[in-house]
Amino acid sequence: MKLNFFGKSVFITLLSLLFVGVFVGCSDSGTDSPAVLQSIAITTPPTKTIYNQGEVLNLTGLVVTGTYSDGMLVPITGFMSWNGETLINGSTEITAEVGTKTVRVTYGGKIASFTIAIYGNVVSDINDIADTLDDAADGDTEANPISLLVNVSLTGGGWDAILAAIASAGKYVALDLLDSTMDSAIFDPGTGAGADKVVSIGLPTMAQSIKSGADSSDSTFAAFTSLASISGTNVTSIGYNAFRECTSLTTMNLPAAASIGYNAFYGCTSLTTVSMPAATSIGYNAFRECTSLTTVNLPAATSIGNDAFNNCANLTSVSLPFVETIGERAFADCAYLTSASLPTAASIGERAFYDCARLTTMSLPATPPTIGDDIFNGTGGSGVITITVPSGAVPNYTTAWAVEAQTDANANTTAYGGNHKSVTITDAS
Repeated sequence: MKLNFFGKSVFITLLSLLFVGVFVGCSDSGTDSPAVLQSIAITTPPTKTIYNQGEVLNLTGLVVTGTYSDGMLVPITGFMSWNGETLINGSTEITAEVGTKTVRVTYGGKIASFTIAIYGNVVSDINDIADTLDDAADGDTEANPISLLVNVSLTGGGWDAILAAIASAGKYVALDLLDSTMDSAIFDPGTGAGADKVVSIGLPTMAQSIKSGADSSDSTFAAFTSLASISGTNVTSIGYNAFRECTSLTTMNLPAAASIGYNAFYGCTSLTTVSMPAATSIGYNAFRECTSLTTVNLPAATSIGNDAFNNCANLTSVSLPFVETIGERAFADCAYLTSASLPTAASIGERAFYDCARLTTMSLPATPPTIGDDIFNGTGGSGVITITVPSGAVPNYTTAWAVEAQTDANANTTAYGGNHKSVTITDAS
């Protein structure tokens, strides 16, 4: 049998139990009555969870446990088979799709599941890479790369050998290095031939940081001109200039990254989303001129460097719940930015929102942040910016920002100290 994943999941039916007599329990009246299956669960997933396309599903090691109404937990390790009706046209001779798939186990109307990863090719010997690429039918375009999982040592020339094999084949490759080993926690992609054919990289789990560029203008991934996706489960630090001007980069998945170096993604004009839940420090110019960027999710960020999002022209809103410091020109020239939520901001640098022509609303904390000159210059078109603060905090701004008191004690408007822009401070209540 070959794997079928043309749908989102496949089904396995448990046809019987290895254990006999487990359905018997005791009722309160002392009369034996059958226990009822309440649920099933995957206690241990199969030993094999990574596959090449077309391999037979191997359930060795799979342990399924049933929970019954009498409280018994029963290992269900009996007979298993494919439920043919869930497969395409009932066939068992089909081909797996590449990607992460869900395998659903059913018994007694209950369902449990586990996931497996399907790759076009899995290579554990560096010498097999060239032949694997030569034999693959895919790889003729960036949109149709060869899916290649490589479990080898990247040291001692291993990484260079991978790139050389890719260059020799002349094919585009989606490269997963998840279980490959390194002699350092710093991933250095180098500049070898073949780099231009790599469309995605899943970094080794050993990688904890990405090497910085050689100088202020050199990008670590400069040679990877087709790189569209980067992921790394354990990467905590991204060096300066790491992906500078990687114009093909559209997605990244770096959930543990806490420190983003300066210029790290400067000029990544195809990048649409920044979601980095662990990032606390964003270096200067980190995402400058990411002109396709529409969504920013930085829930842990406390510091945004100078020009960090300068000229992110399609960014429409920002919410930074824990940010304390916003550098100079951090969001300048974000032409479509309409709102900013900065409930913990303590300092906002000069021209931080300069020429954000559509910015009309902002929320700030009860204690007014210190502000540089011209932070609102060019914002809101010809209108007034409305700043919402916590209940009772308007007088704080009246004093700190020299806002002129109006007849409405909860709303104050002024053009103040060198900022050349009228703002309305509004009580959230």
